[in-house]
Amino acid sequence: MSTFKVLKSFGGVISATCGEKIELEEPGAIKDLTEAGFIKEVKGKASPKLAENVKDG
Repeated sequence: MSTFKVLKSFGGVISATCGEKIELEEPGAIKDLTEAGFIKEVKGKASPKLAENVKDG
């Protein structure tokens, strides 16, 4: 599982707010959100509270 910083808020099956650190493992979602400029991969872990906000679709 990789950790990402949210650059722009977004909502849908996966939702996050600008500035959050989230963990994702879905390659398709990672590719789409990265290419659209919504997330950027970072080192470290997301906080458990934030990780709970991300649910598998």
